[in-house]
Amino acid sequence: MDLLNQWQHVNMRNVASPSESVLQITTSWTNPPINFLKCNVDAVIFKDPPRMGYGCIVRNHSGVVINAICGCITGDFNPTTAEAMGVHEALNWLKELKFSNVIVESDALLVVNAFQFEALDVFCLGLILEDCRLLASELLSCSFVFVRRSAN
Repeated sequence: MDLLNQWQHVNMRNVASPSESVLQITTSWTNPPINFLKCNVDAVIFKDPPRMGYGCIVRNHSGVVINAICGCITGDFNPTTAEAMGVHEALNWLKELKFSNVIVESDALLVVNAFQFEALDVFCLGLILEDCRLLASELLSCSFVFVRRSAN
C-alpha cells in the first residue's frame, strides 16, 4: 500500500485541473541550459549469457557530443535493476571525468523517482541507489529527470 500511495502521489502531480494547462511531455531530446551537460543513460538485458548492457552519452548546451561510453555487466538482472546499474555506471564515469552541472536523463520512471524521493524504497535497489546518491553528491550539481524513450 505504501508503494501504491507513493506512486499515486508522484503521478497526481502531473494531472492538470480543468483551469490548468495540460502538461506537455517531451518526446524528443532537448538541449540542456548553458553551462550544463546532459547525460542520457539507457540499459538493455541479454539472456544468453545473462548480462546487462548500458550506454551513456554526454552533450553540451549546443547538443554537441562531449563523450560517450558503453559497457556490459555479467549477471541476471531485472529491467529496473539494470536501469539503476546503468545510472550508477554513468555517475561513476561522470565523476572520473570530473564533469559537473549534469542533468542525468533516463526513461526508467521508477529509478528516476527513487532518486527524486529518497524515502521511496524500490525493492532490492537500496544499496545501488544509495551509492548513486553518494556519487551524485560528489558532482557540483546533478539532477535526475525522467524522459520518454523517444527523447532518451
